[in-house]
Amino acid sequence: MMTVHRIPNTDSATARVGVRVLWLIAMAVALNFTTASSANPRYDAWQARHPYTLSAWNTHDKGGGGELDLDYFLASGLNTAWGGRCSYNSQRPFADLKGLPTIYTVYADRQPDLEGFIADLNKAREHYPNIIALLLGDEVAGDDAFTHYRQIRDWVVNNKDPKISSLLTITSVPAGKRVSGSKGIQDAWTHTCERIQPDVLLAQFYPGRSGNTVEGAFYSSLEWYFNWAKKMDVGMWCWNRAWSSGPPLPSESLLRVQRYANLAYGVRGMADFLWIADSSPTIKDGGYWNINGPNPTILYKRLAPINHEIARLGPTMLKLTPVRVYHMDSRDDGDGVHHFSDSDADLPTWMRRTGLLANVTGAANRNHVMVGFFRDDAGQEYFMVVNKDIGPGPGADLATPIQLTFHPSVTGLQRLNRQTGEVENIAVRSGNYVWSLPGGTGDLFKFNNGTGFAGVEEVVRPRLVSAKPASGGTLPRLLNNVLRFTFDRDATQVRAEIRQVGTDGELLAGDLAEKFTCELSKNKRTITYRENGSVLKDGCEYRVVLHWAQAVPMTLYAVRGDVNGDKQRTTADVELVQAQAGSSDGLSRADMNGDGVVDRNDYQLVDGMVNIPQIDWSESFEDYSEGPLAGQGGWLEPQTLPGTVLNRAWVNGSAVVSTEA
Repeated sequence: MMTVHRIPNTDSATARVGVRVLWLIAMAVALNFTTASSANPRYDAWQARHPYTLSAWNTHDKGGGGELDLDYFLASGLNTAWGGRCSYNSQRPFADLKGLPTIYTVYADRQPDLEGFIADLNKAREHYPNIIALLLGDEVAGDDAFTHYRQIRDWVVNNKDPKISSLLTITSVPAGKRVSGSKGIQDAWTHTCERIQPDVLLAQFYPGRSGNTVEGAFYSSLEWYFNWAKKMDVGMWCWNRAWSSGPPLPSESLLRVQRYANLAYGVRGMADFLWIADSSPTIKDGGYWNINGPNPTILYKRLAPINHEIARLGPTMLKLTPVRVYHMDSRDDGDGVHHFSDSDADLPTWMRRTGLLANVTGAANRNHVMVGFFRDDAGQEYFMVVNKDIGPGPGADLATPIQLTFHPSVTGLQRLNRQTGEVENIAVRSGNYVWSLPGGTGDLFKFNNGTGFAGVEEVVRPRLVSAKPASGGTLPRLLNNVLRFTFDRDATQVRAEIRQVGTDGELLAGDLAEKFTCELSKNKRTITYRENGSVLKDGCEYRVVLHWAQAVPMTLYAVRGDVNGDKQRTTADVELVQAQAGSSDGLSRADMNGDGVVDRNDYQLVDGMVNIPQIDWSESFEDYSEGPLAGQGGWLEPQTLPGTVLNRAWVNGSAVVSTEA
């Protein structure tokens, strides 16, 4: 059943053997218990003001000048013009781009001085009133070129005029579909980004240079690009193939799979190569516009419906955080992609699959399917299923039944209809849903659980109402500390990240939340994180981030024995433990060992930390033979000492007598 509705993110303690040995017993006991693109901020700010970018290289006559047919352009499904006047010759006349949002190319083949660029940009701004981005060179190479474009980039970013400083900076690189198998290409991309520091890398990703096939490295290269872009903190855009230098022209299904694969992998902007056809390097119809007609071209007719589909999905895709793509088969994917059966334990807990989608089956096409997972701002899980089948004909000829299998708790889905932009409600019967998906095409789903569909409806994150302890507070227990967070609504998706803060304020590696037990209250509004044994280190600072929630990062301190929360261990803490003796609410700060009750054991632990006994033991070792000290005189093996005196957990190494001082 389907309904449709229209809708307008210890010391260790080290034993030192010498003439004089000082044991600080209480301190030793205390120390016994020890243990989410995005792209860069400039891009995020720019993207928040712009739609999903769909453009094509040089949307004007090749020689410059000319007038863009606005109706023809908009009917193509593209939304951003391209001013390539400076690609080869800065003296070419400007085109009339009808005030469309425009990407402006900055001297692709030569590097004049910065003043020359500034002068030409000022002229361009007079003719192109809506420049939104600059392409800082096409396939840049050479130190002089890198230096030049970096100067332009810095001039733009640091400009006092907000109309200039808000421009997006882009650079373009080739050979995308082969990057996963070439360290040389990988290094070149990295070098380009490090030298120019653009907001966006526009990478060339054609499934195949000719014919209607997908080369083996296409998907693995998208996987590499996805991971690399996150590491480099650069926006992920792609050049799409929309041209041909000879027959056959790219098929409709090939054009589809390229664009929907981009979406599944989190690409946030696309540009087609190219607009002008019937002139080198293209044949007639090998682009959007035949210079000598007839128009529309064959590729225009194939691309326009796809572009409109992407534009309808775009607002939602821009609101989602891409997580990972999984392939259901091993064809056409090269090395380095993930398959559906692979573990995602390497991902942060807040990005892992929920398990609600148990399987995806395309029996009729031998599971030639992939699934991209996403999260919205509230942590709700979305997934895009793409049929990877392509051929010489349209995607409709390659439609295949796809079956989704779910966890028994799933009773409904929502799908964003790529033809209408409407959100469809889909009933799930007996844990399955089957529908027909055209070749090269993807459909975007989320679970129907009463939350908004990102990009179409408002997505409201749960807001933190209270936290125990509050930010700036202390965690006093020796083990089994408790953090409790209460929100104003369902917080099922909220996940805490707990990181130790280093001495210089840096966050140390490793999310300690994995070593806590997470419990959700019956009303789903309170999340309790309970330390499993001894994870936190005494005297250390911790940063707590609540992902998928409205909450500022919290700072907490582990101060063992600090019952009253003043960040110290004093007799007042001992008195509080004594006063709360018999309490069994499970959350008392006086419960030092976290066993659920405040008793004599807790009193002794705090009293031992506050009232520190000292043993002053002088010993001469001159009569001992060289070698291990244990067993000589009054010295015993650590494990034979009474537990109240010494716990072997904090004794490191062995004490050895030698002739050296």
